[in-house]
Amino acid sequence: MNCLLFVLTSCYFSSKAIGQITEKDSIIFQASIKNALTVYHNFMPNPSGLYNGSQYISYAHLIKDNHPYFQSDSMNKGTITYDSVLFENVLLLYDIVKEQVVINDPYKIYKICLINEKVNEFSVLGRTFIRLIRDSLNRNILSTGFYDRLYQGSITLYEKEIKKLQEVIVSQELQRIIYPINNFYLEIGGKFYSINRKKTLLNLLQKNRRKEIQQFIRKNKLNYRRDKENTLLKVVKYYDELQGVGNKK
Repeated sequence: MNCLLFVLTSCYFSSKAIGQITEKDSIIFQASIKNALTVYHNFMPNPSGLYNGSQYISYAHLIKDNHPYFQSDSMNKGTITYDSVLFENVLLLYDIVKEQVVINDPYKIYKICLINEKVNEFSVLGRTFIRLIRDSLNRNILSTGFYDRLYQGSITLYEKEIKKLQEVIVSQELQRIIYPINNFYLEIGGKFYSINRKKTLLNLLQKNRRKEIQQFIRKNKLNYRRDKENTLLKVVKYYDELQGVGNKK
């Protein structure tokens, strides 16, 4: 750890000494940091900084027709930025019901749920989740938690999937059923807006582009009610194309 801190500190003060750095210098600086982290992870046989959480308690009874995890109930390789340190190629699960990121312990005997407050972001199955924190500006719209960042450009599109676990009695048998709920948000200038109707989306985008966007929706046969995620993603991307802005994701 002392070696890592020395390398990162040296990189930091070197960049400060340079003054204003060019884009090329910035890329080299970021690469140096990544290389320093790689050296650190290779030096440490087990990244002890990651194994910091409580034992994960799995579900005691079978859940019918669904599972509580994101896309897959099996561990998949991903990346985690934990306590501001990047860890790559980590086997993980995202439990949506409990809103917990789950990994194996170093010896794969049991599972660990990471401390939410220390998880800055994580990626798995091609999706990136950001931990957003409700503040005074967005307290009526946003709750603190993990949000799937679908698109990032002049505006950012997030999806918040919620899975609720409900117990029901069917034929005198207790069953657990998962009910998924998907909410979508746009972040514009640091402020979040809940998108619950197509009209809300159109009102948030610049009025002088509204006609072009409506034509785009009709031409591509997009249906907000039946396919919210696809419609929102394509419309937001198209809006940025009109603005001359690309995806930063």
